[in-house]
Amino acid sequence: MNEVAETFWGKSDYSFKKGQRRNVMTHYVDQYFKNQSQWIPWNQWHNHDPGACPGVYVVGYHETNHEDATCQRVVYIGEAHDGNLGSRLYFFEHEAKGIGGPHLGGRKFCEKGWQIMDAWVRMYPTGGGELGILNGGALAQLIERELIWEFCQNNDGKLPELNAR
Repeated sequence: MNEVAETFWGKSDYSFKKGQRRNVMTHYVDQYFKNQSQWIPWNQWHNHDPGACPGVYVVGYHETNHEDATCQRVVYIGEAHDGNLGSRLYFFEHEAKGIGGPHLGGRKFCEKGWQIMDAWVRMYPTGGGELGILNGGALAQLIERELIWEFCQNNDGKLPELNAR
């Protein structure tokens, strides 16, 4: 028997048992982000430019091994809910190079003295496409939060190194 879920807006028509909602989201992240995106060397993301759509991206970096995607550690998890994943990656890159732009994660990357062209990125557009998503921006925010939560659960409650929240 499912109970009526209490939400911010009051009673919900969506019925989930305790903990079930989290399992649904985890399944979605596994199915659509982890299984359909792959590490791309940062200097090649322009060849895979997602363009003007919402989405999620994960930045990986390793201080000494820049050649092997499997060695990368996650240093930043971000999203573009406003509909322009390509612009967010562009802003991250410009801040990381010290050029400037509106991206705190990129600025922190630069402050570490790391080279952006040695980084890797995974990206997943969340708007439109075969999923038929009506609000890809909201989905991007949800997936970003889920990925950060999972990261914290696996790293003693710590955020990725460059994430502020």
